[in-house]
Amino acid sequence: MSDPRLRVAGVSVTLGRSAILRDVDLAVPAGSWVGVIGPNGAGKSTLLRAVLGLVRHTGRISLDGTDIGALRPRDRARRIAYAPQTPLLPAGMSVVDYTLLGRTPYQSMLAGPRRADRELAEGILHRLDLTDFAGRPLQTLSGGERQRVVLARALAQQPSLLLLDEPTASLDLGHAQAVLELVDRLRVEDGITVVSSLHDLALAAQYPRELVLLSGGSVVAAGAAADVLTPAALATYYSAHAHVEVGPDGVRIHPLRTPPPS
Repeated sequence: MSDPRLRVAGVSVTLGRSAILRDVDLAVPAGSWVGVIGPNGAGKSTLLRAVLGLVRHTGRISLDGTDIGALRPRDRARRIAYAPQTPLLPAGMSVVDYTLLGRTPYQSMLAGPRRADRELAEGILHRLDLTDFAGRPLQTLSGGERQRVVLARALAQQPSLLLLDEPTASLDLGHAQAVLELVDRLRVEDGITVVSSLHDLALAAQYPRELVLLSGGSVVAAGAAADVLTPAALATYYSAHAHVEVGPDGVRIHPLRTPPPS
């Protein structure tokens, strides 16, 4: 059997005296979408940053069978794209120039974007329905528009693995759905493998093909949404009282109010 696109084996992260991740195992097949969920402080963002090589870790993380530690930063940036929860959006930069930052791993030192880079960026903006925004400063965009631009920069890297940290944070429901629909379309069309942390469990139940539930830095459940988002798991790890409905259109979570005292 071939290696998965991403394998995380026995990965632990300690920051200061705090254990943030503990012996995490994860295997993500090529072209799949795995959603990482868990309560606040579970280690979701740290796991993504470990995959990027941004935090020191023990254990092994490999991409297509190659240890990420063996990849030069430029090679890693060509293969892995990362959209942080709160991306740095340079003041005064236009949408197209921000998208072109994704081509940096392919450019020689001190060289500017080539014609081929600009054509690729224009094509990505067209696919994401951002052509009319190309010259707009980033600060003039709405939340949903900014998220699409962040995706545009990531896609300009032409990655095989896309890491998304809370891509729907601060978005209303409609814009959150639009962003996740776009991610799924790009995953199918381009064969990109997606790993995303998600706070909204209703959305997590609908979009990723598999979920990994972290609690206290450890994997406590993994698999299909119906197997992970059980009433017992929601009560144990989220202290939530909810009814979970599994149907042909996926998993739906219905929060239930605790009956008031009589």
